[in-house]
Amino acid sequence: HAFILCECTAGNDVTVTNEDPENQYNFLAKSEYCCPAKDGREGSSAYSLSIGTFIVIGFVAVAAVYFVAGVGYQIGVRKAQGIQRVPNIDLWSAIPGLVKDGFIFTFTCGRPARGTV
Repeated sequence: HAFILCECTAGNDVTVTNEDPENQYNFLAKSEYCCPAKDGREGSSAYSLSIGTFIVIGFVAVAAVYFVAGVGYQIGVRKAQGIQRVPNIDLWSAIPGLVKDGFIFTFTCGRPARGTV
């Protein structure tokens, strides 16, 4: 196990302070990155969003708009009832079978599975 004590100082230095008990190491890290940010947040990158986060947020937003607009179109224009209100229901209902077929194809290396023609 490793325990790291972070001290806010100028420069960068990491030292092993002791090993107590056996296989438990204590480190002292001295760095400016250990200092709280000036705006009160801990660390210089606290609460920052990566490009991946923006991509996921964008995907969820587009999917929500797609679903809401699609349901609105199906109800308003096509006068759909029940499950047919879901946009592209034929595609979405076929996906589990397509995923199964993909796994079978992958794990059989493209050869027909046993018992099939």
